[in-house]
Amino acid sequence: MNVLVTGAFGNIGEGTVQEILSRGHRVRCFDVLNSVNKRKAAKIGGQAEVFWGDLRNPQDTVTAVQGMDLVIHLAFVIPKLSATGIGCEDQPDWAWEVNVGGTRNLLQAIAALENPAKIIFASSLHIYGITRNQPPPRRVTDPLKPMENYARHKVECEGLVRNSGLEWSIFRFAAALPFSLKLDSAMFEIPLDNRMEYVHNRDVGLALANAVSSPEIWGKILHIGGGTRCQYTYREIVKTVLEGVGIGMLPEQAFGHRPFSTDWIDTEESQRLLHFQRYTLDDYMREFSARLGLRRVLARMFRPLVRAALLAKSPYYRVRSFQKQREAMFGKLAIVTCAATSFGEAAAKKLAQEGMRLLLVEKPGDHLESLAFQIREEGGQVDVVAADVSRGAEVLRLFRKVSRSWGSIDVLVNHADLVWFNGKGDAYNTGMWKRIERNLLGVIRFTELVLEDMEKSGRGHVIFLESALKMFPIRPTALLRGVRSFFRVYVQHLNRELRLSPVRVSLVKAGIATTDLLKLSRVLAVFNRRRRTYGVEVRPEVLANRIWLLLVRPEPVIYIPRFVRLFAWMETYAGWLVEFIRTRLSPVRVKTGGG
Repeated sequence: MNVLVTGAFGNIGEGTVQEILSRGHRVRCFDVLNSVNKRKAAKIGGQAEVFWGDLRNPQDTVTAVQGMDLVIHLAFVIPKLSATGIGCEDQPDWAWEVNVGGTRNLLQAIAALENPAKIIFASSLHIYGITRNQPPPRRVTDPLKPMENYARHKVECEGLVRNSGLEWSIFRFAAALPFSLKLDSAMFEIPLDNRMEYVHNRDVGLALANAVSSPEIWGKILHIGGGTRCQYTYREIVKTVLEGVGIGMLPEQAFGHRPFSTDWIDTEESQRLLHFQRYTLDDYMREFSARLGLRRVLARMFRPLVRAALLAKSPYYRVRSFQKQREAMFGKLAIVTCAATSFGEAAAKKLAQEGMRLLLVEKPGDHLESLAFQIREEGGQVDVVAADVSRGAEVLRLFRKVSRSWGSIDVLVNHADLVWFNGKGDAYNTGMWKRIERNLLGVIRFTELVLEDMEKSGRGHVIFLESALKMFPIRPTALLRGVRSFFRVYVQHLNRELRLSPVRVSLVKAGIATTDLLKLSRVLAVFNRRRRTYGVEVRPEVLANRIWLLLVRPEPVIYIPRFVRLFAWMETYAGWLVEFIRTRLSPVRVKTGGG
């Protein structure tokens, strides 16, 4: 049989290709061309055909499916540690193009064949959402409540597959750990008591290889997990892995408490049909430890340093000494404006996670109900109120409504999502002044009302967020400089006025959001043609954790990362240099992958 495997050189794809080849089938590997994938392709040699392409390009998918009897669709941008270098949550619009748009292209290419191929789509148990209060296991008939972009993309793709008119099967995978020592800060976001089912990536490969010849899987949704032997708590998984690599289990205070979208699953039918469950987490760790070799010895030798470096990545461990301050914030009312942006959304989630009551201000064009739904599903308290703060009367109405319905405001997070423009002519584009009114005049009006109320109640903290590099290296016009300097000057004077008051005011100036990074990738590529990171981008959750730390340990102004202060200085005192760079750089087109 001729089998196309998309995402063939990913965590699941490698083992799947080998298993299918061992059964005598012909395999075509579809993936994005990069140095890592080229090395993996070289290991296959001439055993399988390799096709480099991009799922977003319809012609690539048309060429890839020619002559195929079956397509196993694994290629997908995942939330963290993606092979593309960009996570699904960091760049949701781009990830949608790859995940949903790419799947649509693939299905259309298959349907256009004279003899359409069958398709197996790789989905995830994340689509069930938060289920910790429901008795396990999850079954394929359970309702779907996707919480993050990754899960929403999976649900959308499942619908496309089911309605494609093709012969299909959908496999929803449990957690398959990669054989790589990449300990990301995201590991601390999962509660230690969260249920999680493990499955060995070679068992997943075996299930897919057995599915190639199975007549009973078509039209079915199947769970692919390790079975009852592999049903753990997250604490058990973390402890096994960290002790196995020589680091040792980390303190419980380093981990968060927000519910996570994992659970145990029912694999009775899939195991009956595919006979794939062989390995447990202990088997994984024995193999992983052997692969680490000298690195495992070094981890044991420098264990205190490695543990300290790892704990520094935890946003929870850093504030463990402020437990009293954290408890004092529980149940307090926080308002977040511009929560539809990546930074604003992350800040809202973090404050809700820490037990604060949340109120999201929905300006015209925002759609915050999905964010509010996610916060409520995770156990948070949140309401949404619509208001156009560019209108003075609307600001007063908003403040009175909040005071009457929700009480005094304890925390106000203003995200100054400023406008892009290049020159004087652009300054008069439709809608530009409206945004300046909303983010300057609206902020002033509402902040002054809130500060007055905070001074009367004797408590409160106002935080302004500004992307310090959001417009760099756009033309530094006088209007742009004036808009960007406003918050720095405003916060300085507010702090002087409030120096004898318990009310605090802070300014957060951050680098480029990872969600905005691709918008500047052509210019940034001039400086660095190979690396996907540029040293100034900031993950929204990192900024959100820093905002929370501000509430328990106030500071007037912070820069994230710290050397962003240098760029702020350049823009203020060396604007001519910014202009010189901007006018002389020739943008370079960068092609992003689709796997």
